[in-house]
Amino acid sequence: MEQWGFDPVPDEPLRRVPVTFGVINVWVYGMNTWGDLFNARQKLALITFVEKVREAHDRMLAEGYEPEFAKAVVTYLGLSFSKVADRNNTCSTYQPSIEGFVNTFGRQALRMTWEYPEIVPIFETVGYLTALEWNLEVLKNLIVTPIKHEK
Repeated sequence: MEQWGFDPVPDEPLRRVPVTFGVINVWVYGMNTWGDLFNARQKLALITFVEKVREAHDRMLAEGYEPEFAKAVVTYLGLSFSKVADRNNTCSTYQPSIEGFVNTFGRQALRMTWEYPEIVPIFETVGYLTALEWNLEVLKNLIVTPIKHEK
């Protein structure tokens, strides 16, 4: 924490809304900050990814890469571990029909679950590498998508 100058675990409070709305009411179950949505292992994995992405940025700059290029690379790396956080938290669920994890933060509501699966973030088929591959596939398709100019 001292090396970064801030606590890497998100401690922003979850906004309380009336229970009747059914939006983000996990505070009813003792989860009052965004960091409470992750257990200790999940927090450690996310903090480790953040640290490694920061190191990659510093290393690229030290090796002479253009600052904008380094910024773009770490942005895509960050988007990838964002996918990991979306599927590896205490509100995530496993859907047997697709044999996969369902994203948690895809709506304006957080579903409550009493049991949650945990992914191994470095595991090839569900973790960070898969998320990185998904993002690279999107990037590849964005690069080849023709731009239509209206006349």
